[in-house]
Amino acid sequence: MLISAVVDPSAFDRSYFDAPDYRLHAERFLSGVYSNGLVIVDAGGRLQQSLVNNIRSLPTQYGQRLGLRLAELLKKRGKRLIQCHSSPCNTTSDYTLIELAYHLKTTYNVDSLITSHRSTEELQSKGVPASDITSLSVYSESELERRRCWYMEEFPPIDQISISDFDEMIIRTVRFAEWLRFYDKQIGKGSNTSHFRKGIEYILKKWLKHGHFAKRGEGSVEIITCEKERMYEDESIFAQVSKQESNKQAFQKVMRELVEPLKKKFHRLIELRMKEDRDGIFHARHLETQSAIVLFDRGFDLFKPDGTLKRSIVKMDNGSYNHLKECRE
Repeated sequence: MLISAVVDPSAFDRSYFDAPDYRLHAERFLSGVYSNGLVIVDAGGRLQQSLVNNIRSLPTQYGQRLGLRLAELLKKRGKRLIQCHSSPCNTTSDYTLIELAYHLKTTYNVDSLITSHRSTEELQSKGVPASDITSLSVYSESELERRRCWYMEEFPPIDQISISDFDEMIIRTVRFAEWLRFYDKQIGKGSNTSHFRKGIEYILKKWLKHGHFAKRGEGSVEIITCEKERMYEDESIFAQVSKQESNKQAFQKVMRELVEPLKKKFHRLIELRMKEDRDGIFHARHLETQSAIVLFDRGFDLFKPDGTLKRSIVKMDNGSYNHLKECRE
């Protein structure tokens, strides 16, 4: 669901902004990042600081809106700007900024390198494939922006795409995730746990194989669900005791049949949080990372018995941030 880019800071050099529509392309790019994009930066902070300096030095007529959008992205540091792990970046201190940017693009399999027109020509003269580069001067018509819009606005029900396209969608969502949270109300009932386990296991496999942080042993996993029985203050003591026992049994079953097998298979800390939901607000199912909130309308029971995908609407759902926070609390 996310697209990723490395930015050559020279793309935001003052000298380019007198060209017609250049500012609009720049604004479109930063707005897209805010929506469902990531900017990958080096551990030493060279690319980020140079980008910040270039945007802040723009004249007001060019830089005011760009500066505001940049400030929003910086506030979301760790969500939209991802600082790469230090170890692969330690040899880059002698690189120029454009060399550093391209190094990150290829090292981390990032979608594209955003450059200036001049840098585009320079890189292509050195044999860099055109498919690796997106010139900011034509960003709005680029393949990168088309792909971003497709994931954000046009992604179809998952049974209408190939399993390889579904794989890519999951990998895009979790590649730079520092942690994963699975929200599914139905898990807490303690039924169909093997089906839920299969869907969650599928996502965890992609995260551990492709995740920038997960491959290095970093990252946590939480499964957040509701108690099987809702408790009400005006119920009889007998009813409350009966529900408490039912909830306890459901919790133990979910731990035994879902959480413990996942812990054993992946050798990671996986926490189960079963929440009381007296107001009945916990319904929709989501996968959350620090960078994305993705709605799974039928939850993580994803597969038919034959291994094909069930019909499910899966889409970006950034607006549910506060709702999920309330569910956790």
